[in-house]
Amino acid sequence: ARPRKFQVLVLAALFGVALGIALCITVENLDQTIRTQDDVQTRLGLPLLGAVPRSSLFRGDSGDEYYQLVNDAKSLTGESFKDIRTMLGFASAGRELRSLLVTSAVQGEGKTFLAINLALAFAQLGEKVLLIEGDLRRPNLHKRFGLSRENGLSRFLAHGEDLSELSALIQPVIVPNLNVLPCGPIPPNPSELLSLPRLKALMGWAKEKFDHVIVDGTPVLPVSDAQLWGRQVDGGLFVVQFGGVRAAVV
Repeated sequence: ARPRKFQVLVLAALFGVALGIALCITVENLDQTIRTQDDVQTRLGLPLLGAVPRSSLFRGDSGDEYYQLVNDAKSLTGESFKDIRTMLGFASAGRELRSLLVTSAVQGEGKTFLAINLALAFAQLGEKVLLIEGDLRRPNLHKRFGLSRENGLSRFLAHGEDLSELSALIQPVIVPNLNVLPCGPIPPNPSELLSLPRLKALMGWAKEKFDHVIVDGTPVLPVSDAQLWGRQVDGGLFVVQFGGVRAAVV
């Protein structure tokens, strides 16, 4: 008479389904990261400009590789940057948005990757773009293009006397219409340098000479550099890694 196999199998199946649903709900409630457009709007209260899919073939070792990524019509990753470029035009809502700070909550969320590709997307339209390596603490943008940082932003902020000196510090790259201002030597006092009036003068000069100025800044946490840059730009683009940091941190 025992065991009653059919009854046991039915109860086990029902219990298994109920347990699976309970586990899914628990995991969903415990996951406080950003994963969907609804997460951005409900947890952050901010508009979503776009999502960039990860490309398994992209290494990002050279500027030429970035250029090929954006110009590849079949690349979903490349097309996503063009979508963000378009959305930025809508987000400006009639106001000027020629200078843009790209930042994130913490290090390693992809802000430099996005800043470079967004600059390439604008340059692709034939517009003159200046990409500024605004991270004076852990810079790596210059490495992507194989540029020297012997002279650059920090040297001008510390010792610059005239805006005409900037032309010699800006370096062209293999991409048409794109120029880069590297960070220069890493200073012992980045926040103090970014607080100087020279930064405002630099941004004013750059907006006169270029159609778009994109700053690859530092993360917001735990330093104040991004806030200092934020006072000098028309807008900010905040990068959040899928399933990365918690929404509360963002």
